[in-house]
Amino acid sequence: MTPQDEYYLLHTTARHLLARVAPDMPEAEILRFSEELRQGELIEVRAHGELFEGAAELIRELHSAGYILAICGMGEHDYIHAILEKCAIAPYFSYVYHRMEGKTKGEVMAMLLRDAGVTGEGCVMLGDSATDRTAARENGVPFIGVSYGYGAAALADEDRLAADISELREMLFTYLKG
Repeated sequence: MTPQDEYYLLHTTARHLLARVAPDMPEAEILRFSEELRQGELIEVRAHGELFEGAAELIRELHSAGYILAICGMGEHDYIHAILEKCAIAPYFSYVYHRMEGKTKGEVMAMLLRDAGVTGEGCVMLGDSATDRTAARENGVPFIGVSYGYGAAALADEDRLAADISELREMLFTYLKG
């Protein structure tokens, strides 16, 4: 696969993929394929899901320091919760938001901020994709990118871009204490 193909697959839904590769597929087949794919992903995450090295420790450190943690992901509800459970980090997150049909990540992030009762200046977003950065900018949220994630190539021009978890930790605590 080309990097563009990989990026597309990581950032699209089964329905959008099928519209591209099988535009004449009947609706019943689209639904069946989508559900099989969803179930397969959940099986894999529950069996083999893991975080980047050091991520769980950083999450625990932030939580024990009193920071409110939230997830604003574009994965499906069950997928995000399967990762949280598999990696034993669910208790550290006060807010978990997932893909919502018909809403952009920026719109979902706006809902999260409103529900949490914070403004963009009251938090920081960590992300590995241009979609994360765009959502942060749309909501006035400072952004720190990571170059080791799935969409990191699109963040090469980011001013605050961590190459690994220790660099992320340093950037994050510098920002939070600054």
